[in-house]
Amino acid sequence: MIKTTQEQTGLQSRLNVPFMELKNEHRLLREQIRSAWEAALDSAAFVGGGAVEQFENSFAQFCEVKHAVGVANGTDALLLALKALGIGVDDEVITVANSFVATAEAIVHAGATPVFVDADPKTYTIDINKIEDAITPRTKAIIPVRNGSISVYHLYVVRVEKGKRNGLQEYLRENGVQTGIHYPAPIHRTPAFSRFHRQSCPVAEDHAHKILSLPMYPEIERLQVEYVVKLVKDYMQSTA
Repeated sequence: MIKTTQEQTGLQSRLNVPFMELKNEHRLLREQIRSAWEAALDSAAFVGGGAVEQFENSFAQFCEVKHAVGVANGTDALLLALKALGIGVDDEVITVANSFVATAEAIVHAGATPVFVDADPKTYTIDINKIEDAITPRTKAIIPVRNGSISVYHLYVVRVEKGKRNGLQEYLRENGVQTGIHYPAPIHRTPAFSRFHRQSCPVAEDHAHKILSLPMYPEIERLQVEYVVKLVKDYMQSTA
């Protein structure tokens, strides 16, 4: 039986650590957001307009490219990129199996067929050594998604071995720590995309049962980080 948090960690009190905390971020940016929103209301430029153009120019400069185009969301960005390349019916697009479903959605919305390739066991991104085997005469593009734990730090993902993932997640929940699973199933194992299941993706399928996303956001406090680390360490040692 695992001891209580206070007994095991020696911490003075139980902390609450949300998976994502937007309130504090919004509090810091509230005046800037309010000013921008009031300017949009005054101009009645709700679609396009000067603010969007200014953002596009600034973002293009930041990315060191000639142009940037603002769209509604990431799915639209993928879809429009595919359409701009002329990809559609009878075409295939290779992507990684362990990604957010929007990657495959964009491919299907473009009229093409998603072809899923397994993940690299070390990087969690697409296994580049398996891409060539997935290429056919119909292949028109590859979308090599950069997942949350690699390069793009919007998720902090750990892999929990020996079937302990669900137990650790519950233990953290009981002690005030919210977590997530990104993602509970590879795309090709979801009902909506199972018909595109062409080849086995054992690494992605194995990771789906082991990965756990821990809280991470700009305003997280050091005490909260240490609290989460201590809980994870204590649980793994207690169940060894």
